[in-house]
Amino acid sequence: GKGALLTHASGPFEGIVKVIADPRTTGRPHAYGFVDCDDTRQLFGRDVFLNHEQVCELEVGSKVRFDVEPNQRHGMPQAINLTRLS
Repeated sequence: GKGALLTHASGPFEGIVKVIADPRTTGRPHAYGFVDCDDTRQLFGRDVFLNHEQVCELEVGSKVRFDVEPNQRHGMPQAINLTRLS
Protein backbone atom coordinates (compact mmCIF):
# COMPACT_ATOMS: atom_id res chain seq x y z
CA GLY A 1 0.00 0.00 0.00
CA LYS A 2 0.87 3.66 0.11
CA GLY A 3 2.35 3.38 3.58
CA ALA A 4 5.26 1.33 2.27
CA LEU A 5 6.45 4.29 0.23
CA LEU A 6 7.04 6.36 3.32
CA THR A 7 9.96 4.25 4.46
CA HIS A 8 11.65 4.56 1.07
CA ALA A 9 11.35 8.32 0.60
CA SER A 10 14.79 9.64 -0.14
CA GLY A 11 15.21 13.36 0.19
CA PRO A 12 16.14 15.98 0.38
CA PHE A 13 13.16 17.53 -1.36
CA GLU A 14 12.47 21.19 -2.09
CA GLY A 15 9.12 22.91 -1.89
CA ILE A 16 7.21 26.06 -1.05
CA VAL A 17 5.35 26.67 2.20
CA LYS A 18 1.72 27.00 1.13
CA VAL A 19 -0.26 27.06 4.36
CA ILE A 20 0.49 28.24 7.86
CA ALA A 21 -2.39 27.81 10.28
CA ASP A 22 -2.38 30.15 13.24
CA PRO A 23 -3.73 28.83 16.55
CA ARG A 24 -5.68 32.06 17.06
CA THR A 25 -7.79 31.24 14.00
CA THR A 26 -7.88 27.42 14.09
CA GLY A 27 -8.53 26.86 17.79
CA ARG A 28 -5.78 24.22 17.75
CA PRO A 29 -3.11 24.46 20.45
CA HIS A 30 -0.22 24.93 18.03
CA ALA A 31 0.50 26.51 14.68
CA TYR A 32 1.21 24.12 11.82
CA GLY A 33 1.72 24.26 8.10
CA PHE A 34 2.10 22.38 4.84
CA VAL A 35 4.70 22.33 2.08
CA ASP A 36 3.74 22.13 -1.58
CA CYS A 37 6.19 19.86 -3.43
CA ASP A 38 5.57 17.93 -6.65
CA ASP A 39 7.96 15.09 -5.79
CA THR A 40 6.47 14.38 -2.40
CA ARG A 41 2.93 14.69 -3.74
CA GLN A 42 3.69 11.95 -6.26
CA LEU A 43 5.10 9.77 -3.48
CA PHE A 44 2.49 10.37 -0.80
CA GLY A 45 -0.52 11.84 -2.55
CA ARG A 46 -0.65 14.77 -0.13
CA ASP A 47 1.21 17.81 1.14
CA VAL A 48 3.99 17.50 3.71
CA PHE A 49 3.18 18.57 7.27
CA LEU A 50 5.19 21.18 9.20
CA ASN A 51 5.01 21.27 12.98
CA HIS A 52 4.77 24.37 15.16
CA GLU A 53 8.52 24.54 15.80
CA GLN A 54 9.18 24.61 12.05
CA VAL A 55 6.54 27.14 11.02
CA CYS A 56 7.55 29.74 13.60
CA GLU A 57 10.52 30.62 11.38
CA LEU A 58 8.65 30.53 8.05
CA GLU A 59 6.09 32.43 6.02
CA VAL A 60 3.77 31.31 3.24
CA GLY A 61 5.90 31.38 0.10
CA SER A 62 9.16 30.47 1.87
CA LYS A 63 11.22 27.99 -0.12
CA VAL A 64 12.46 25.09 1.99
CA ARG A 65 14.58 21.96 1.66
CA PHE A 66 13.60 18.97 3.76
CA ASP A 67 13.58 15.23 4.27
CA VAL A 68 10.39 13.34 5.04
CA GLU A 69 9.40 10.80 7.65
CA PRO A 70 5.96 9.47 8.57
CA ASN A 71 4.67 11.08 11.74
CA GLN A 72 3.91 8.73 14.62
CA ARG A 73 0.26 9.49 15.06
CA HIS A 74 -1.15 9.31 11.55
CA GLY A 75 1.69 8.09 9.35
CA MET A 76 1.36 11.25 7.28
CA PRO A 77 4.46 12.70 5.64
CA GLN A 78 6.16 15.20 7.93
CA ALA A 79 9.16 17.40 7.16
CA ILE A 80 12.39 16.80 9.06
CA ASN A 81 15.87 18.33 8.71
CA LEU A 82 14.21 21.48 7.44
CA THR A 83 16.33 24.26 5.90
CA ARG A 84 14.94 27.58 4.78
CA LEU A 85 16.20 28.60 1.32
CA SER A 86 14.35 31.88 0.78
